[in-house]
Amino acid sequence: MGYQNGFLVKVVLQQAVLYALLGYGPAWVLCYFVFQVIGEIVLLPMGMSAGLTAISLALTLGMCIGFGLGRTAFAFGAEEDVATKDLQKSARDDDDDQHDERATETC
Repeated sequence: MGYQNGFLVKVVLQQAVLYALLGYGPAWVLCYFVFQVIGEIVLLPMGMSAGLTAISLALTLGMCIGFGLGRTAFAFGAEEDVATKDLQKSARDDDDDQHDERATETC
């Protein structure tokens, strides 16, 4: 794509963290209210503690960062596959051209 691998990884990881944090905020608020409603229904004290918040945030960040790294690794592998296929195609085309030249010379 024209970008250095390090730059591309950096941008993907920044976006992964940004999207994780942007998605976590509304999800946390929704979860807080769901805990309150369920707590009232089942008559058990339920709530979002600081520990539960920290664990769920860490898991969310880890999942998003892991997926971002996986996709960049896939993209780098796909890029190498394309380059390899291009080289193989070029070699086949050269062989075909040489075969065509030999066939023309014998006629």
